[in-house]
Amino acid sequence: MRTANDLTKKRASIAVGVGCGTLVLCLLTTCLLARLSGVTLSPGISRGSVTISDVVLTTAINPDLSPVDNVTHFAPSAPRIWCVITLQTNRAVPIGVRWYHGDTLVRDDMIRTDKKVIASFVEPGEGRSFPEGQYRVEVYMVKEPLRTVYFTVGP
Repeated sequence: MRTANDLTKKRASIAVGVGCGTLVLCLLTTCLLARLSGVTLSPGISRGSVTISDVVLTTAINPDLSPVDNVTHFAPSAPRIWCVITLQTNRAVPIGVRWYHGDTLVRDDMIRTDKKVIASFVEPGEGRSFPEGQYRVEVYMVKEPLRTVYFTVGP
């Protein structure tokens, strides 16, 4: 069985040495064939049959995992910072969530789920507060980030 990658290689080799119009036609054909074979062509959002439809940072979550607010600035005294991820999937998939302060990895969660909403959080530790500065959360499958959300902690 041929993959979209095999088709891309074949089309690219055919396109070498031909005019620009033919190259564009080959690329469009490759995209159409890949799409028809179920390959998602929107990197950073979808991977196969999994789509990350929303990523929200929040100060707290409701019992159904919905965020109570949508913020990108948190006080150092915040007890937790939550990341709520809404998925579109029909099977169990591994979703990773990496939390960074600057370039320092603070936490790395891997959640295997078939749920439509998952949540991850980071906390400063008992009796401590978050260091001020720039943070980011990467939502990933395998190793590549699918979505990255930035936030700050400060007064």
